[in-house]
Amino acid sequence: MQTTVFTLYEGHYSYGVGALLNSLLNHNFSGVFVVGFRGSLPVWVDSLEAAGDHVYTIGKVRVRFIPVDTPMHLTYYKPYFGLELIRNYEPATERLFYFDPDVVIKTDWSFLESWATKGVALCLDNCFQLMPYNHPWRHEWIKIGERIGLSLKTQQNFYCNAGFFGLSRQYVPFLELWTDLTDSYRDSDGDVATMKKVSRTSAVVGDQDLLNAAMMYTDVPLSIIGPEGMDFGGGGYLMSHAVYNIKPWKRRFLAELIRSGNIPSSADKEFMKNISSPIKVFPVGEERFKKVDMKLASVLGRLIGH
Repeated sequence: MQTTVFTLYEGHYSYGVGALLNSLLNHNFSGVFVVGFRGSLPVWVDSLEAAGDHVYTIGKVRVRFIPVDTPMHLTYYKPYFGLELIRNYEPATERLFYFDPDVVIKTDWSFLESWATKGVALCLDNCFQLMPYNHPWRHEWIKIGERIGLSLKTQQNFYCNAGFFGLSRQYVPFLELWTDLTDSYRDSDGDVATMKKVSRTSAVVGDQDLLNAAMMYTDVPLSIIGPEGMDFGGGGYLMSHAVYNIKPWKRRFLAELIRSGNIPSSADKEFMKNISSPIKVFPVGEERFKKVDMKLASVLGRLIGH
């Protein structure tokens, strides 16, 4: 039975992809890791053993890079690419997982594998965890569904983060529904080509809102873990999601501590645990600098940080 994990990236997010892959390898993942990308391959790809055109192996994992050509912003493209993998690129897939390239996992893979058999695996968001069924955004999402003839299946009161999902093959209709809602939003002049900063009073500011709209229209079972599932607010045990604007691979921890008092976060620390092995995400000198930088910021942060 094949399990496929995928992510999407462009630009400097390739460093996050390397750490994500390391975290999978370090927690007993075996299967296929697919990377949809724009631009060039990561610099760390030479650490892998070539096995074909844009195909590599490392340990028990086959790594496949697929160039992406879409007018969509990659964040909106997640469910479309997931469907392409199951239908065309990796048709043997029985379980499918998506992770944003700023996520690393921190638990044994067997837990996630089992979780995906219970329904669509999701985690609550860090900002909007409780969203009552009659929330004004939901009324706008209902209009998006009504344009394509959908009827509500459930009253949802939770709001999930779109940086991760997992599902078994029988739950693929959830991805189809998500793409249908995205198409409806786009066809009513919704912008799916950019991620412009707009007021949060808007009912749709990104793919995450359309994911949560799909949760209202599906009869596919959902299995939801709280915000701790992504290491939001402490108590995390599954994965860490670096949701802030400056990603761990771009941060200068000591300078930031001195400038603003911010100490390295849990997501920063989990990222740093996964930059060395089995793949060297950074050149040796840069890796050493980053580790010293974070160590000094962590120690001094006990005195001057917050």
